[in-house]
Amino acid sequence: MAFLTHLADRGLHVQRPIAEAMLSDGAMATLLTWLEGHPITEKEFTPEMQQRIGAMTARLHEAAQGFHHPAMRRFDAAYVAQTAAEIRRMGDRYALNPGEIDVACQAAHLIGDRLRSASAAFVPIHCDLSQSNILLTESGPVPIDFSLFGLGHPMHDLGILLDNVSTLLQRKAIADGYAQSGGRIDLPLLDAGMTLGLLEAMVFHADIW
Repeated sequence: MAFLTHLADRGLHVQRPIAEAMLSDGAMATLLTWLEGHPITEKEFTPEMQQRIGAMTARLHEAAQGFHHPAMRRFDAAYVAQTAAEIRRMGDRYALNPGEIDVACQAAHLIGDRLRSASAAFVPIHCDLSQSNILLTESGPVPIDFSLFGLGHPMHDLGILLDNVSTLLQRKAIADGYAQSGGRIDLPLLDAGMTLGLLEAMVFHADIW
């Protein structure tokens, strides 16, 4: 993946691509360099580690700047509208509460408006940051699994990360690490990013839930 090469060339500690191949089912597979490390355990998930994860995310967004690819997906207002349409279909398919589906779609409309007005700040983002996609190495936390990356607002990325932790104190520690490492936090867009992350999870996990 050219994006991983771009990040590595900008000094971010990530896996580098070695080769790509098409599998028999038509899916693409990428061979990446090995990173020595392990998933972050709950014991290791301390306030200090949370700040380091926030700092890692800020460095990721800084390193991502300047990367362009014509086939890169976009997490923009049109994407949010598609997500809302899928939520409508999901509500019909599973006979979910119509009032709750209406609220989710209204939220999507507001999110789309905020992203539309902030599109100039879009950069390539990971779009699936969580403890399960962060490896703890000798040099610190490292993001892995960029299979969902695309062009979006940094607060969408940070919002998904904050969605995936349990407490307000954990979210604050991550946000503090992000800001202290040069990341700019926009609260209205962070609200949008966190809410969009929840709507995406609804769609992605609908068949499982």
